Amino acid sequence: MIKNLSLKLLVISGILTLSGCGDSDQTPEPQKMPDNAAKTSQQAESLPQTPEERVKTRSGARWEAIMDRDLGQAYGFLSPGMRTLVSKKKYGQSVFASTIQRTHVEVLSVTCEESVCDAKIAIHFVYTGGVSAFAGQQGTSVVKEKWVNSNAEWWFMPSLDSGGVGSGKNTTAARPGSEPG
Repeated sequence: MIKNLSLKLLVISGILTLSGCGDSDQTPEPQKMPDNAAKTSQQAESLPQTPEERVKTRSGARWEAIMDRDLGQAYGFLSPGMRTLVSKKKYGQSVFASTIQRTHVEVLSVTCEESVCDAKIAIHFVYTGGVSAFAGQQGTSVVKEKWVNSNAEWWFMPSLDSGGVGSGKNTTAARPGSEPG
């Protein structure tokens, strides 16, 4: 039953994302691309890019914004439909509440089918939490992200079952000091 509910929520969320509509008492944020995304967009107009190249660029820029703790930039990569459902404040709480400091991000691969792309990202980090035995330990986590094309642009669509709206779905988490499997 829970699995069916998750599937229904995912389908509804996808429909809302593609349509850019949602029921919300809040006035949605303007659908302005982040500054670094706009620069990337201008570059894309001068050089033809495949969807895979475009998503790789946007995913990397999104993670750079997260590592720079730039909430406005990071939030701007969310799909228009998701921004009607998730406030900037809630998104920031999800993205920046962490016991790790992200040190480097690599977009490992991007595969696309029509208007949906899956990206695989390696996030390198240092543990900064309260467990002194792990303090300063380094690790890597690999996440999968979903990106959707809407209005001729690629937007990040967080996984609803990832435990937060800020990240993709964690596929392999490495212990601090170890490499992912």
